This record gives sequence, C-alpha cells and structure tokens, in this order.
Amino acid sequence: MKKTTRLLFAAIIGLAAFQTPSFADQDDSDGSFGTRYSVGVDKKIRKGFHVFADEEFRLDDTFSIDRMYTTAGVSYKPLDWLKLGVGYSAINVSKVNKDTGADYWDWRHRLAADVTGTCRVGEWKFSLKEKFQATYKTREVFEKEKPQTALALKSRVKVSYNFRRAGLEPYAAFEHKLTLNGAAWDDLSEDMFKFKESEYLGLNDVFTSRLRTEAGIEWKISRSSSIDIYGKMDTITEKDIDCKKNKGVLKQPITTAERNFFIAGIGYTFSF
Repeated sequence: MKKTTRLLFAAIIGLAAFQTPSFADQDDSDGSFGTRYSVGVDKKIRKGFHVFADEEFRLDDTFSIDRMYTTAGVSYKPLDWLKLGVGYSAINVSKVNKDTGADYWDWRHRLAADVTGTCRVGEWKFSLKEKFQATYKTREVFEKEKPQTALALKSRVKVSYNFRRAGLEPYAAFEHKLTLNGAAWDDLSEDMFKFKESEYLGLNDVFTSRLRTEAGIEWKISRSSSIDIYGKMDTITEKDIDCKKNKGVLKQPITTAERNFFIAGIGYTFSF
C-alpha cells in the first residue's frame, strides 16, 4: 500500500510539473491547457444500484484553480448491458470583475441524466453513453446573448481492454457535445453593413459546441481503490454575440471561433 501511495503521489507531481504557462496562453485562440484532480466514492446499495459522490478541482495553465465541481448521484443497472444514472453538480467558477479587477466565485447548478449501453467481447468492452444536462447560472444573464439555463446533449463512444492480471484497463473515447438552446439571430450579420437589422429569434440555436477525443488507463490497485489517468483534447466552438440591452440590437456582427483545449487529469475512486 505504501508503494501504491508513492506512485499516486508521483503521478500527481508529474502532472503538476507539466503545468507551465509557456505551454499555452489561455487568451490564445490556437489552444490552451489545464489539469484536473478528483477524489470520489462509490457505494453499492444492492445489486445494480449505487450511490456516488466526488470532488473535482480544475486548474488552468498558471496552476490556479479555475473551477470546482461537487457532484452526487445514483446509478442503476436494470440489465447487465444497460446503466442509468442521474446526478447533481454544484459548480464554482473563478471569475474576475471587469470593472474592479477583484476575484469572485460564480456559482452554477447542474442536473444531468444519462443512459449507457455496453457490449463485451472477451476482454474488450464497447459502450455508448447519452447524457442530457441542464446548467443554471446563478448570476443574471442577458438571454439575447446566452441562456440562463444552458441545455446540452453529450454522446460518447468508448472502447477499452481489460488486462485483468495487471489490474489495468486502457481506453479510448470520442464525445460529441450538442448545445440545444443557444441564442439565435437571423443571418443578416453576414453583411457587415446590415448586422444592426438582425432579428433575435429566441433560444433555439442548436449547434456542435465541442468535440472531444480522450485516452487513458484505469488502474485497479486494490479491491476497493482505483485510479484513472487520462488526457483529453477538446475542439471547442464559441459564438460571440454582443447585443445592446436597451435596444435589443447587435453591437457588431456575430462571429464564430474554434479553439483547442488539452486536459491532463488523474482521479481516485474508493468503492465499497
């Protein structure tokens, strides 16, 4: 157990050492970098029914806390190949006041429901996960620019191989995130001279907001303890909508930009 603890500590230090501001600038649209660290528990209530909770810290490329996630939920397997889950997350996002320069925490609340189908072929495991989530922002939001409650659908395919004797399970995954209720305007903004005539159409803009590729390895270090070490590459699509609140017209044409975001992470789970 002491050896395992030393290895876990070394992995965390390794991720910390990989954090260098020169790797990427968060203001650089070509890419950015962050790390994630989490600790969780999973309690079996009865066969197929579990409750879980975890705490996750997300750090930016200056090794400062960017946001914290506190999550709790339940999962149920009515069939060996089918898993259902619901959960709640309290999200604390680090922000800077544009007027005063003071730091503050921006609280958000998220409800999520998911369904996962799994197929096993020998030591191989293939799965498809569909997850719907609603994230409520506690601070006032101008809904002609963004929704107060953001709705999204995530679809993930994953493949893994179980080296049972070694307790290792490497995996690879791909995830598509669909924003379901972005602020929508008609397309007059394509004409640089007519964007002020654009009409607000409501919160009905549906678009791909993120594509994620992921690779990692789960390490079963004992019957009750496991570690997940992973890397993720996100391609994020962002829309910049700037609207005059008093008139409800655009200040400038709507622009769309893509940026890449790389994540290195490690998580520990205790199951009982």
